[in-house]
Amino acid sequence: MIAGGILLVASLLVLGTIDHTTPYWYVGVGMLAMGLGMGMTMQNLVLAVQNTVDVSQIGASSATVAFFRSLGGAVGVSVLGAVLAVRVKDLIVQGVLAGPGGAEAARKLQEGGSGSTSLLDVGHLPPQLAELVRQSYGDATGRIFLIAAACAVVSLIAVLFIKEVPLRRTVARLDVDDD
Repeated sequence: MIAGGILLVASLLVLGTIDHTTPYWYVGVGMLAMGLGMGMTMQNLVLAVQNTVDVSQIGASSATVAFFRSLGGAVGVSVLGAVLAVRVKDLIVQGVLAGPGGAEAARKLQEGGSGSTSLLDVGHLPPQLAELVRQSYGDATGRIFLIAAACAVVSLIAVLFIKEVPLRRTVARLDVDDD
């Protein structure tokens, strides 16, 4: 679990350096390392919980781990999605301000625009604006990986404090009335 936590933190820091010019192979290597780190950590945490509770409590403990994993994922996606959206908007406004007629165009963008085309529909945007939107998303993505790296550091610290317990080799016998 410690090796997985270290790999996860390192991979998120690597992915925190990406921008719109980053080659795909670099992103792929970072994602591969992140997947390995998460795989080495997440499933072993479930095993550690199951190994430290009584056999009669394995179902409840596994469900609790799954619940908090799902809750953390939902909160993480929400928070990181909001950070990404704000950063992308800021980068697009900065890019529009730097272009011709920038102040008026930036004001319209901040108000939500006047056209029926969404900024997410880059296929229907003018080429310069479509490229600006792509660059903004590419440049904003690194920030969310850095925030995730900070969370991974917290989880690594927690993993360092997990008491090592040898895997049990027998199943505890439950006292059952024969009546």
